[in-house]
Amino acid sequence: NINKIIALSVLSDSRLVALCLTDKQGSEGSYTNHGILEVYRLSDGLRLSIIRLPHDILNPHHAVQTASGTFLVCHGRPWSAVHRICEVNSEGVIVTSYGQQPGSGPGHLNTPYHMTLGAEGRVLVADGLNNRVLLLDTKLNIQRVLLSWPDARHTGVGLPVRLHYDRQTMTLYVGLYTGHVHIYAVCL
Repeated sequence: NINKIIALSVLSDSRLVALCLTDKQGSEGSYTNHGILEVYRLSDGLRLSIIRLPHDILNPHHAVQTASGTFLVCHGRPWSAVHRICEVNSEGVIVTSYGQQPGSGPGHLNTPYHMTLGAEGRVLVADGLNNRVLLLDTKLNIQRVLLSWPDARHTGVGLPVRLHYDRQTMTLYVGLYTGHVHIYAVCL
């Protein structure tokens, strides 16, 4: 068993959400992890809550809290059977989700690495192995492909793994697997 923090999100009300991996099983290249969300108060580090993620959320990458108080968790590694964005309530129950088995067509993701919230609570998703950034509405319905790198295998540009959207400047920062950061003016 492990309890390893893999993602942090700072909330506007001076709280911190930590996504922690637990219960690693298997070997490198085919392992599975379960996860928990821990919410802390930033001023003194007091842990306010622990939310155990459902067992069908395997290999989580990132978590953010929505304006309504639920949490969005992206999960799925290249060898995972399911790749999704799940909205989870404070009891750890999945409210809704987007995605299924890995793929590139409508309703599919392929290793969703990271998310950020845009204007009006919309969700931007770094759909890593599909070399694209998706825009989902607050109910996790696809709105459109916001960015894509169709020639990523040939150019080496692609594989988004981190996102940050600055709502004031309407700027999207996309961290790529190569270590580069691309900056886009995006009006959501």
